[in-house]
Amino acid sequence: MAAMSESNDTGAWPGEGLADALAGNISALFGSAVLDSCPTAGGVSDFADRLHALIAQSLTTARGAATQDAGLEPVLDTPVHCAAVEAVTAASLRFPASWVVRGRTVPLKVVSNGKPRGGSYFPPASTPRFDGLGTKPAGEGWALVSRDPGNALHEYVHHLQAVMPDVDRLFQELHRRRTARPDGTRDPVTRFGRHDSTGRKGRYVDEYFGREYDRTLLQDLGYDPNFPALEVMPRAFQLLFHKLPGKDGIDLHHLASDDPEMLDLMLGLLFHYDPA
Repeated sequence: MAAMSESNDTGAWPGEGLADALAGNISALFGSAVLDSCPTAGGVSDFADRLHALIAQSLTTARGAATQDAGLEPVLDTPVHCAAVEAVTAASLRFPASWVVRGRTVPLKVVSNGKPRGGSYFPPASTPRFDGLGTKPAGEGWALVSRDPGNALHEYVHHLQAVMPDVDRLFQELHRRRTARPDGTRDPVTRFGRHDSTGRKGRYVDEYFGREYDRTLLQDLGYDPNFPALEVMPRAFQLLFHKLPGKDGIDLHHLASDDPEMLDLMLGLLFHYDPA
């Protein structure tokens, strides 16, 4: 574990108590029954907007969010790829200053994939070749992002995941625990209905959390194949900071009301974790 801030130097689980603390803030701002008072799409959307604003303001004040330049560059200096850089840069402003500084230790270049949704991240050890772009050099990350702002944040978190593996291990451990069965086995790997992917569904508010990647693919990309659940951390922060397309905030409402453990972990890290 990398260094924790002085406010959490007792060795406790990094998110301990943070969900309750946030719930207190929500109650003070919106009333004690806020999580049960959003039956309509409008109510859920308003809840998400206010929670986004509360977290952003708190991170700016307490953790220096929006004070560091992520140092991103386009793979090709064209308007569409420069616009993608702007989207990922905006996403980086959500995170603590120390996280963005750590992200700069490995160059991150950005490509627009021209799609309305969905993207990809290629970690520093990988060297894939792309038509029109050439071969990605080892030693830098590439984020291929769509026009969805939430995807820009999702792919940036994949980069943070690559440069802060100790943080990712916490999400991987959570996934292993959630997919464990009492007899010592694990939930089976299945194909997801909404996604062309496989994984262990576990107990999440969205099945994509449980996606697991093929061991051979992970090895080819330079990832540790023993930690295949690479979508838990990016999906969690995507739901925390963005409304998913077509959902209007309902996923964040479900996260806050149905998965306080995940919320607890994210907030504990955001407000108390600094890379060594």
